Amino acid sequence: KTELFKKNLTMAQILNSNTSEVEKAKKIIIFIDDILLQLTDWLKTHTFDSIQDEIKFFKEIKPNIVAKLIFYKELLFLVATLPVEKNKKVKHYEKKLEAIRHFNRKNREFIKYIKSQSTHFDELYFSRKMYRDLFLTDCIIINHDAKLCTSHDFLVAEVLAYELLTLHIENRIDNLNQSCIINSNQLQSNLHWTAKKIDLIELIYALHEAKVFDNGQA
Repeated sequence: KTELFKKNLTMAQILNSNTSEVEKAKKIIIFIDDILLQLTDWLKTHTFDSIQDEIKFFKEIKPNIVAKLIFYKELLFLVATLPVEKNKKVKHYEKKLEAIRHFNRKNREFIKYIKSQSTHFDELYFSRKMYRDLFLTDCIIINHDAKLCTSHDFLVAEVLAYELLTLHIENRIDNLNQSCIINSNQLQSNLHWTAKKIDLIELIYALHEAKVFDNGQA
């Protein structure tokens, strides 16, 4: 737990550093990759005390680490391929959201299983078997060693990563749309508020209290 705390602290230091978003993503990717290399060496020789411990590791602990790697790699690619024009930026983000929606549709039954905190297939999905069905194994894209993964731990990581990515992209789209609205208003209006700021604030409060915007739901 102490080591994990130190690693989380280091990630926080990277995120709070005064560097560009691209540089932060690169540093975090290198950082997490190093953790996974250490984890790989540990898994090659480690024996879990119980099947429940093994399931917890491959269902929760490892996917949360891998999810961060997937998220920051996706984020780096999004930023690196981002167009200059605002309208194209929105389309760029929406294209990725559609790809995530396609992933969710394809895996909706498994996502439902995870979200509902079901456990009846846990031993099948999240324990290592001597003879595994390679056609059902997602993690073979990472490695072929049966000691290092289960059939569905990578899929859990993808689900978690795409949740984070969806929220991140939606926030970016909202910010771009708000920026467009503000810029549009600035271009279309020659009016300037020349009274005290407090007068404008009081007016806004009065209109809000009168519920004149969206019947008070704004």
